[in-house]
Amino acid sequence: MAIAANYNLCDHANANARYCSALSVAAKLPRAGLFRKVTREEVMRSTTLILLAAATVVACTSSAYAQKNPAGVNPTHYQCHQVKPLDPPFKPRGVALRDQFGASKAEVIRPVMICAPTAKNNLRPRDTRTHYVCYEDKGPKTPERKVEIVNQFGKEIVAVVQPSMLCVPSLKILLKQ
Repeated sequence: MAIAANYNLCDHANANARYCSALSVAAKLPRAGLFRKVTREEVMRSTTLILLAAATVVACTSSAYAQKNPAGVNPTHYQCHQVKPLDPPFKPRGVALRDQFGASKAEVIRPVMICAPTAKNNLRPRDTRTHYVCYEDKGPKTPERKVEIVNQFGKEIVAVVQPSMLCVPSLKILLKQ
């Protein structure tokens, strides 16, 4: 006997809205019978169908929540790439820093990453001009604080430990190869 089941699958390609489409899945499940032996293959098919349904429900609910920015947050995403300094060589320099965790002095050592505005799940960045260049630094004080992070991937509590980089808003020009 064939049983058809409908499942909702979320469209992860559209981050602006929570689109779900119906998918019909037909699976051959064991015939109902009190004295019939069920084969291992039939049990596996039934289990797979149940797991598919459960995974679909979880994917739709978690991805719908995960796509929403918290209020007041700049929705531009950045993909960071490691960099290798070329010419002219970067000259380390001292800076005074103050953030939410306190004030300290640090030495900015060298550039280590460039972060470019990025489309995530077809959601275009609002600011395509500003990039961030992140520099290795040493010397800032360790805040040793716990914070709650809220973003598109959910909510989590993390420990803020040793500072390692200072990221600076920057403009980028692609050079010819």
